[in-house]
Amino acid sequence: MKRSESRVNMMSPFNSFIDYLIQGFRLIMACVVLIVVLSSKAEAGDMFVSSYPKAVFEKWLRDADAQQVNEDEYRRTTLLGQSFIRTYNTNKGQRKLEIHRTIDGYIYDIGEYVDLGSVGDTYISSTIQIITSRIIWAALTHNEPYLRSVLASERIHVESPYLGSKESQVLGFVRANPNLHVGNFYLSISDGSPVLAAETDNNFIKININPTIDLLLQGQVVLYQEILQKRLKNVENSAEEPISIHPAYQFVHSETQFSYKLPKINYYQNERSYLRNGPQDQWIPTNRELLAIPEGRLASLVAHRWATLALDKEYRYRDINVADSFMVNLAIEGKQLERVEIKSNQAIERLGDLFGRGLPAYYNTISAQRHENEEVHIKGVWLIIDPDLAYEHIFRITDVFRLDQNSRYVWNESQIRAILGVRIDHLSQRKIQIAPTKKEVPLFKINAN
Repeated sequence: MKRSESRVNMMSPFNSFIDYLIQGFRLIMACVVLIVVLSSKAEAGDMFVSSYPKAVFEKWLRDADAQQVNEDEYRRTTLLGQSFIRTYNTNKGQRKLEIHRTIDGYIYDIGEYVDLGSVGDTYISSTIQIITSRIIWAALTHNEPYLRSVLASERIHVESPYLGSKESQVLGFVRANPNLHVGNFYLSISDGSPVLAAETDNNFIKININPTIDLLLQGQVVLYQEILQKRLKNVENSAEEPISIHPAYQFVHSETQFSYKLPKINYYQNERSYLRNGPQDQWIPTNRELLAIPEGRLASLVAHRWATLALDKEYRYRDINVADSFMVNLAIEGKQLERVEIKSNQAIERLGDLFGRGLPAYYNTISAQRHENEEVHIKGVWLIIDPDLAYEHIFRITDVFRLDQNSRYVWNESQIRAILGVRIDHLSQRKIQIAPTKKEVPLFKINAN
């Protein structure tokens, strides 16, 4: 009995040690679980579109030991949604990123916060700032595969003392400057094209950029087409911000008249002018055609309606009878044919707000026919071009007019077949050349966060 008791007493310290290890292990595992939970909660609001390399961002968070400070701050409206400024404390100081989200809240792009100041914003467009911010952030991540993909576009050219391809030149510069930071970068316009430059004690580099929609969205043009479809269907969120008329219009206006002359493209009419008696009156085209046949008169009215639809609402032609039950039947070409119905006498206005946005708009009448039931069908093509980003929307339209109880022709329906966001950066005949400004653009140093 004594030997047994002695054996038990000898084992007690060992058992206590084992218990201590087990409790310590459990405590460690609990801490790990807690960290994972807290980490998942911190990133719970970050959802990414499938086309964005989420792994790049997550790797940067780990490498930089990044901890978010405060809530995201609104930055600007974008083609796909909105962008926000997010501040992080990192192992190399505080950093501010521009986080781009779709209208559904998914992150589709990330860039460094490019702070040029209020004066710089008047010279350098948001498009250029977004593209350059992505390049800067990619360079500062030191993630070479991602940096190569960001620079892959043929619309980016590099000048530097380094040898090799443009990707190799930029990588050589980044490798030679491990402490590269936002304050090393400068942004300006040279010969009408944006230039992002960086200079350190070791060397310099210049990145010349020719913006297109493909470059702006980092190859996610299909995502833009999908967003446009969602906006069409979502009546509640259909309101657009005020638009500015593109310089291509050569727009001249006063309280009682306006005119424009767009660059000529094929057979589309590019020059129009309008008058009105007072600020509350309808615009009247100066070249109004008083044709005897109804289909001819209606075709003229429809042409003016579509041709001015991309302008600010104040300058849109509206002297046309529209049925209260007016409906747009829209078929959108894509991987699958998408059909959208909009039942509202303001449906045409929605198309102008969403697709027009002050961009150059062309309309051409193909045919105008009166059928046996006295319906008038007017076929035409509406073309919206973004010359700065080299893409266009193409709409093939049949507008249907019917006689009402007062024997007036009323616009009842528009049947539209559309192709959205068609890239034209490789079609020289589609490019609208805008005369570059003669005013010299100063060099802007990007403010360090």
